[in-house]
Amino acid sequence: MKSLLYLLHGILLLLPGLTKAQSSPTKYIEPTTYCDRYPRLERAPRLTPQQSEGLKADRFVVSKSKKILFLLNQGSIIAEYPVAFGFGYKDGPKFRYGDGRTPEGLYEIEVKRTPTSYHLALQISYPNAADQVFAQQLGVDPGGSILLHGLPSVAVEGLDPAVISHVHPYVNWTQGCIAVTNQQVEEIYGRMDSAVPIEICPLN
Repeated sequence: MKSLLYLLHGILLLLPGLTKAQSSPTKYIEPTTYCDRYPRLERAPRLTPQQSEGLKADRFVVSKSKKILFLLNQGSIIAEYPVAFGFGYKDGPKFRYGDGRTPEGLYEIEVKRTPTSYHLALQISYPNAADQVFAQQLGVDPGGSILLHGLPSVAVEGLDPAVISHVHPYVNWTQGCIAVTNQQVEEIYGRMDSAVPIEICPLN
């Protein structure tokens, strides 16, 4: 009996070290303006289409919880769009190629059109430096080509454009990107004069 107690005591002493050795590195996510203080977005003034006419977005905020992309100008919401995410978006932030996750944190979205198989696409600056370091720690490919895009123009990744047009935005059908309709992506493109910060907020 005493020897069994000694054995259990030894296992308990080893557990913290075993747990530490088996734990994965923690992914650093750069602090954001709205994701870290979410009520701030809830309290943001919402301008009417007439009030926001001609205004350009100076920040995008994406809520994974609400599945909405908000366009802001000087702290006021000038437009919002329902979105679809990657098929693995509920599993956390993107960290490797093929995981189907949508990134979380602070990035930048380019004003230039990115040539793709979608109606129109804008490039999001994933992976950033922290994403690359995290992937290197895990020994994986972080992936890339994360876009804000419209619907597919041709069959892509096994997706039928006709089907996608009917299930969007109720189904999270992308490989990790943020998708809107073709008309919406055109409107968003027209609201940008230059690269804009984009905050992608995690589920809460």
